[in-house]
Amino acid sequence: MGLLTFATVFIGLAFVAAVPLVALLHWSDR
Repeated sequence: MGLLTFATVFIGLAFVAAVPLVALLHWSDR
């Protein structure tokens, strides 16, 4: 458990948070 694990968790969290954010952006753009 080191920096790689932290980076993987951070990237995963960012990806999960970005999905609804992008969807909301596209939805409000219409």
